[in-house]
Amino acid sequence: MVTDGPAAIRSAATSLMTGLGALQGIYLGILGFAKFIPEDANVVMKGVFTAPLLAWMVALYHCLQVMLTETATVHLNDPTALRQHYETWLPLKQGQLHTAYWWMFGGLIMLVVLRLKL
Repeated sequence: MVTDGPAAIRSAATSLMTGLGALQGIYLGILGFAKFIPEDANVVMKGVFTAPLLAWMVALYHCLQVMLTETATVHLNDPTALRQHYETWLPLKQGQLHTAYWWMFGGLIMLVVLRLKL
């Protein structure tokens, strides 16, 4: 788990970023080419349709935070320092990955609610 944990978290973040990119591309295509937004909607209502995109951008930000490396002073001959660094790093990155997931899910929920309200 010690050696596979960081790689698994980064792999999950990469997969989530791929999914978010696909969602954004599909949604932007729908907004651009389909009659998804009513023509008689006011400017504020049209602006509400950007809410899922904004949620997905926040999710992408958190995925990037998982992927970014941090400068850390680690003494390779000190196993205690290595363990302490690992024990603080792994839950932080896992939390950022969970946050990204929930922002992505929230954007999907917003999309469904917007579609059902119309």
